[in-house]
Amino acid sequence: MLDVVAKSAIPFDTKQLDRLMDQAGIDVLIANSKHNIHYLLGGHRSIFFDYMDAMGISRYLPLLVYPKGAPEKAAFFGHRLEAHQKEVAPFWTPEGNTNSAGSVDAMQKAVDYVRKSGVKAKRVGVEMAFLPADAAGTLRGGLADSEVKDGLFVLERLRAKKRPDELAMLRKASDLVVESMKAVIAKTGPGMTKQEQFEMLRVHAPAALNRPDWAFTVDYPEDLELVRRVFRELRPEGDHFPLSRVIRLIEENPEIRAINRHLHDGFDK
Repeated sequence: MLDVVAKSAIPFDTKQLDRLMDQAGIDVLIANSKHNIHYLLGGHRSIFFDYMDAMGISRYLPLLVYPKGAPEKAAFFGHRLEAHQKEVAPFWTPEGNTNSAGSVDAMQKAVDYVRKSGVKAKRVGVEMAFLPADAAGTLRGGLADSEVKDGLFVLERLRAKKRPDELAMLRKASDLVVESMKAVIAKTGPGMTKQEQFEMLRVHAPAALNRPDWAFTVDYPEDLELVRRVFRELRPEGDHFPLSRVIRLIEENPEIRAINRHLHDGFDK
């Protein structure tokens, strides 16, 4: 079984998910949508594939395998470009594989894992609406004795039950949306187009956060070294820290800026 520390790291109610899977007749759930992977991993999103899934002749397909009643056998299968994110913020799943290169490759790894894990997999749930046809074929071919069912509603029901901190975030987000709408409406005049209204919604960073000559990306080993240094310095303050804290850290420690400054003409990374 998972130890106390590992259990506390799981960002959702495993007992609730077990009940929902039992009601739906699902033994193993394979989550495959980015938004549900984001939820089940406690906020993880691939930086590289945040907006676009296409790559070459395939696509990005993250998969999280969750056997009912056995979170200690859960596994995540991501793309190799997520390896550095795993190093900075390890996944809670005991198995965290970031060696996949496409939809078929990722699903084959997940299928192999389910077969080797020994878990009951007579009925396997996936998010049908978000599953590519080639990956679905790989799943059915690899688990030929299993019934493949739609598990999307199970995950929707799991996310529908909000914790107090989630409700607080929803309230804050709703309040900010209303405030922005009011600000735009107050400045809207006769004949103004929707595009002009949209431009008003652009967020302009306060002077203290405005650093047009800085860019935080990971293109070279030195970039990753800088990111790791920032996390090492700020992680003791908590898992989440504001941009203002990152800026202050770098400004107070010139040696951090020097790590990769020579690699990026015109930008301080």
